[in-house]
Amino acid sequence: MVKTDIGYTTTDTIMVRGKNLSTEIIGKFDFVDMIFFTTLSRMPTPREKVMVNALLVTTADHASRPARCRPA
Repeated sequence: MVKTDIGYTTTDTIMVRGKNLSTEIIGKFDFVDMIFFTTLSRMPTPREKVMVNALLVTTADHASRPARCRPA
């Protein structure tokens, strides 16, 4: 068994903050939910979720700029 402050694994189970990864998290949490649940032990508020999603979307645009603007 591997155990950390966030969770533990056994031969048949992965637990994250007291929830079973395969039966209670996958298919029910999205990426932002998982960030909050893993790091803060709680789900995000609707406002937090909107803000974090907006920040993640802006990072996807980081490298999308015209070639003439790229550093030499």
